[in-house]
Amino acid sequence: MIKIGYTKLNTENPKICVPLTPESIYSAISQSHIIKEHAFDFVEFKSDSFNGGANLSQLWNALMTISLQFQENPIIFSCRFSNLDSYFQTDRDYRDIITFAIRSGIPNAVEIDMDRDEQHIADAIDLALDTEVIPILFIAAATDATRQEIAAQLENAYNKDVEIYHLYRPVEKETDISDLTGIVDTFTALHDGTMVICEPVGAIARNALAAGNTFHSPIVYASCQEEDANTYINADTLASILKK
Repeated sequence: MIKIGYTKLNTENPKICVPLTPESIYSAISQSHIIKEHAFDFVEFKSDSFNGGANLSQLWNALMTISLQFQENPIIFSCRFSNLDSYFQTDRDYRDIITFAIRSGIPNAVEIDMDRDEQHIADAIDLALDTEVIPILFIAAATDATRQEIAAQLENAYNKDVEIYHLYRPVEKETDISDLTGIVDTFTALHDGTMVICEPVGAIARNALAAGNTFHSPIVYASCQEEDANTYINADTLASILKK
């Protein structure tokens, strides 16, 4: 059984993950208070939004603050290289952030971007496993990528020591969604004991999720913040949909 923290994952009963995107410790606390008033299972700390993310002492403070706010809910840590401030868009800064998050032992899972240096990816996976933090390999597919290209990206990401993968893609038509779910089904059938968090994004994907299509994914994304309405479905709305 694949778990993050004590939460078991399966595609029949997908869990809700909401983003935490604080710029400061103060906003981490205020956003946390809002989130805890709504339905959710996981919190994803998107550290590239945090102004002090590349300052490891400030990142420690943020991780500690968030962990105190969500003592009963698993925390997923992510840092998108492309979203970092341009000054910190270096392989070394990204490696330091990911390594620090894993070594802290605070997040239950850490996402590792697959477009980074192969040695860093391998080292991060090994460190996560040694620290008992769940490694999640993040694959970003381009909007214009073909089904074959996306399938190859996911297959190239496969690591026998990793159970969870996260496939992200902006979609422009409904067939893009069926392509993604087909890719996911093929991958998980080929690699027993793996799961793929399937995340199509855009208006079509949001409407599909509102209609009950969970993309064969064990985790689906929503938000409690009004300013996220153009990106995510409301978390409480999604919780009601999942109960049907």
